[in-house]
Amino acid sequence: MDCDLQMDLGETGILEKVVRRAARERLPVGGAFDLTYRCNYRCLHCYAGHLTAQPRSGAAELATEQVVGLLHAAADAGCLLLLLSGGEPLLREDFVDIYVAARRLGLVVTVFTNAGLVADDHLDVFEEYPPHLVEVSIYGASEATYERITGVAGSFRRTHLGIERLLERGVRVGLKTMILRDNVDEVAAMGEFADSLDVRFRVDPLVAPRLNGDLGPLAHRVDAEVAVGIELASDRRRGKLAEFLEEYGPVVDGESEGSKSRLFRCGAGLSSFHVDPQGVMRPCLMGTAYGFSTAVSGFDGAWAAVKAAVDAAVWEGTGGCRDCGDVLLCGYCPGLFALEQATPSEPPRYVCSLGRNRRRMIEQDRVEVASVAAC
Repeated sequence: MDCDLQMDLGETGILEKVVRRAARERLPVGGAFDLTYRCNYRCLHCYAGHLTAQPRSGAAELATEQVVGLLHAAADAGCLLLLLSGGEPLLREDFVDIYVAARRLGLVVTVFTNAGLVADDHLDVFEEYPPHLVEVSIYGASEATYERITGVAGSFRRTHLGIERLLERGVRVGLKTMILRDNVDEVAAMGEFADSLDVRFRVDPLVAPRLNGDLGPLAHRVDAEVAVGIELASDRRRGKLAEFLEEYGPVVDGESEGSKSRLFRCGAGLSSFHVDPQGVMRPCLMGTAYGFSTAVSGFDGAWAAVKAAVDAAVWEGTGGCRDCGDVLLCGYCPGLFALEQATPSEPPRYVCSLGRNRRRMIEQDRVEVASVAAC
């Protein structure tokens, strides 16, 4: 499951410093706009799977001018990093107009897509106004696996053609996949495909429930130990996670009891926000319990309400996540917990297992390094 702003900020760390400062000053530096929940694919595990087949007429999506108006307001409020996602955002006939408006505002734009609908007008505008990244979801290395997951004949060919066309135009592309029971044996081959294109590839084992609380997608999760073994198979991935833990672990260890009782322990509502296709702002995609209409309150009013809600959201329980040393490694997410009918006091076992297994792999690397140094 992607966090709203799980984007590559580059190797320099400059944007990361901007995000940190924005969190301190409570500026909405990062925003995700789901332009639609409609999609041309029907993926087995999709958290919006109950909405992908709805017609545009029944989706109550914001009109072009409404989206563009919110982009202007977001930029005025301090937004710099923008994610355009869905559903499949290229299904919007006005995608080019929205994208151009965002880029002309100076926003650093990432697009999440399945690339099955990439057309000349998209390529032309990406060439004229380059995105930070177009990240393409892929679902298998073989046509049979791919189309079993997407539920659409021809999706394998269309996605690969879209990736090829993007790269031919010089667009910066990344690939990603969910680790699923149906594709677990093909993740390595997908990584090799990404390597052959010289593009970044990332994997995610944390399949989420549907946004309506349907737990059906969880049946597609892979055993946590197996999933983490795949996720952290490369030295680079393990190294980056170890660096993250080394930097932020002491911060979490030194938190006050008040800080530990905060429900949201990420950037949601501190420096980032999510806007759904109907214009409802939330702290993040999964934070469905908190929603404020931008049509009623405007962007600034909705952002103020999100901040207030995040600040007021605490949990009174004990145990669970409060003093857990793996809270930075597990994918802690109160929105996900709520959808799984869990709490920080009794978090989902699968999430906890991800954290334990990630720590085990990091600690194993440390032992090996220490052993080599002692020789």
